[in-house]
Amino acid sequence: MRGGTPLTLFDCYPPWGAAWLPDGTIIVPHSGDLSGAGTTLFGVPETGGALEPLTTIDPAGGEYGHGWPHVLLDGTAVLFTILSGTELTTRPGM
Repeated sequence: MRGGTPLTLFDCYPPWGAAWLPDGTIIVPHSGDLSGAGTTLFGVPETGGALEPLTTIDPAGGEYGHGWPHVLLDGTAVLFTILSGTELTTRPGM
């Protein structure tokens, strides 16, 4: 089996994961710029089309982004990470 011609759906900033729903919707985080601030989740048809907003961040609650969506096994819900706080930290060896 050979692949087809690539189709650009849209430019995604930042690249914080993606998830493909059984109905052909692709869930992606998008902020419109490279900073990642204000990133929310959008749905876009696998054939291309307009981005549809799916989540809204809560700045008053300390949120600044949503990312890394994962489709749950039944295909009817998406689990995602809410980014909040003032800094990201990593541990050695991870």
